[in-house]
Amino acid sequence: MATEMLMPQIDTPAHPLGHAYGLGFHLAGEGRGFRFLHTGGTWGSSCILLALPETGQGAVVMTNSASPGGAILYEILLSIAAEYGWPQ
Repeated sequence: MATEMLMPQIDTPAHPLGHAYGLGFHLAGEGRGFRFLHTGGTWGSSCILLALPETGQGAVVMTNSASPGGAILYEILLSIAAEYGWPQ
């Protein structure tokens, strides 16, 4: 089941977060850069889980920000990626 969760089930070539959906996750990248992610939130909060299974890297960011699109989440992830040298 875990393998199927990370296999493309629906193509989403124009989606900004990934090229496909698995079972519950956005999927993006290939090889060492393959990643899966899931976003969520409610009134006044937003969160994201992002993992790179090939490198064993990832992060979960949870905020009490309700900014449009949860923009702060992506700024935090970009900082983590830069600090730890995540593949593109």
